[in-house]
Amino acid sequence: GTCSNTNTLEIGCGFGRNLLYLLENKFSGKYVGIDQTDISISKTSSLLNNYINHGIVKILKENAGEQLPFSDESFDCVFDIMSAITFIPDEDLRLRYFDNICRLLKPGGIYFFLCVRTEGFFKDKILDPNLGDESLFKRKFDNMIEKSYISDELERYLHKLSLKKLDVVSEHIRAFGDENFERENGFWFGCFMKG
Repeated sequence: GTCSNTNTLEIGCGFGRNLLYLLENKFSGKYVGIDQTDISISKTSSLLNNYINHGIVKILKENAGEQLPFSDESFDCVFDIMSAITFIPDEDLRLRYFDNICRLLKPGGIYFFLCVRTEGFFKDKILDPNLGDESLFKRKFDNMIEKSYISDELERYLHKLSLKKLDVVSEHIRAFGDENFERENGFWFGCFMKG
């Protein structure tokens, strides 16, 4: 069950499907979705138009590796499903991203995420020595650079939070389209709590 006074933030709302699922299952009272692409903002805004008009959802164009316009401790739940956690190749921005999460969560708040696992098996992985970091790789699908993690690294980035769950999983539905990404043991599903 959910409390009507809870606030949830999705980092990288894509086309709005995750938010729609949560809305339909009454996960939270209010929601904010952020994304840095115009197409995502417009697709999500049209999908969730009714909820937006009723003040239940806000969709904002923001970059999760920058300062975010929310006050401290304003969310009960923050989640990121293969979005900024995966696609911020720059270490300084990544540190700011994880700082944002710790700052924005209320005490007792939950951060959950799906990200790439370094030890996973990927058919679609292209290693590029020019990236200068073995945890970064390009994927064949569109040459996007992905950041992969080992568990120690996640715990280090999230040292201000306490680890509740870190599971190895093999599949993920992409936010942009319906095809399944099968990558054997290729993802971490994590849940960390503040305080």
